[in-house]
Amino acid sequence: MLLIFMMTLVVCGGLNGCANSPKEISGTMGSVIAEEENSVRNAISETKDADTEEAGAEEYSGETIEYALSAGGIFVLNSDSETVEPLDLYALSFHALDDERDVCIGGDDPIVLDRKLGAKLIFIDESEYGFYGAKRVLENGYTVAEGTESSISAYDKVDGITVSDFSDEETGQFLAERGIILDDCRIGGRVDFLKSATSCAFDAEWYEGTQWESGMLRLETPYYIFDDSEDLDGSIPTKSGYFEVDTSNWESGLYLVQMSVGGGNSGYASLEVL
Repeated sequence: MLLIFMMTLVVCGGLNGCANSPKEISGTMGSVIAEEENSVRNAISETKDADTEEAGAEEYSGETIEYALSAGGIFVLNSDSETVEPLDLYALSFHALDDERDVCIGGDDPIVLDRKLGAKLIFIDESEYGFYGAKRVLENGYTVAEGTESSISAYDKVDGITVSDFSDEETGQFLAERGIILDDCRIGGRVDFLKSATSCAFDAEWYEGTQWESGMLRLETPYYIFDDSEDLDGSIPTKSGYFEVDTSNWESGLYLVQMSVGGGNSGYASLEVL
């Protein structure tokens, strides 16, 4: 499996819900947060913090090629050859879906590389081998964050419906009616993997011990399913202080790119290639 750390850098964390003091529900992917005063504000700030916690690299303060050369990393170089779009590198959580597919959970919306407009993918690193390759994304969408209970039967009510006694068929129908697909994932044994094409959230209620709790079940964290057996790599040296990633044979679509962040570690970023 792949090395995962990050540079500009965020560690994919558990999805925080709506509370000043979190209350966890047991389970392999486990916690939804109870709502208390200021819950919405806390949910927004805590979720962002958990999904985008920095790991020590300074933030980019500019979008010029001069800044990119001094900061290092991986960038989309625009057609003017003077401005860049940085790709923030994340330590993403990887899991096996089956023998052929892997999934990573976390990160940001992809940066666009429009080759028709003359944009290029470049990297600046202390090593000419700093770019580790890219993986073609087979499927992407939104799921619950790491640490959030994903088994519907673990809740008493979701979206105002009593779900605790649902059969597998009833659970599948309930999710399908809300645009959610139920897959499974090898995280300490197989667990439910909820997938949605769009970001969504539902009211959730459950007992924690003898205490009745309420919160939100959120599918707001990006996921990317890919075939881990192949890497797209190859770079073109330049005399301008950066190497260009050879994307000439890449099909249009979504990719995960892997880049060194030093110390033998690597980070990932999503990239939409046009």
